[in-house]
Amino acid sequence: MLAIRLSRARRMQVMVEFVSTIAAYARSAQPGFIVVGQNAEELLNYPDYAAAIDGVGKEDLFFGLDGDGTLNSKGELRASLTPLQRFLASGKPVFLIEYLDTAEAMALAHKNAEALGVPLFIGSRELDDVRSR
Repeated sequence: MLAIRLSRARRMQVMVEFVSTIAAYARSAQPGFIVVGQNAEELLNYPDYAAAIDGVGKEDLFFGLDGDGTLNSKGELRASLTPLQRFLASGKPVFLIEYLDTAEAMALAHKNAEALGVPLFIGSRELDDVRSR
């Protein structure tokens, strides 16, 4: 099998085109169809992607990049927040998902989500319960 190697920039552009095409097709077949991206907030830096989606879900914004319950670094947080806040400013929603089990971590996540003005779901990584903690 022949493997084709694409640069990171080209892979990002291909994903933008892919999501834009799917969104356009779905909306032509079903007006009002909603497309919500999941993670990959770096794609929000592409105007065509941000225009193609109606919202974005972001897992592990505050905790979890280095293991469940572990606070993310300020640099990691900043790298995600910059495109997410720009997307929010466009009037489109961001939904946060955190996987936490301590009262302290949950309280901090709630406080931070409230400061951002976004909804937060806290659950187990297995997502075996639809109730947020």
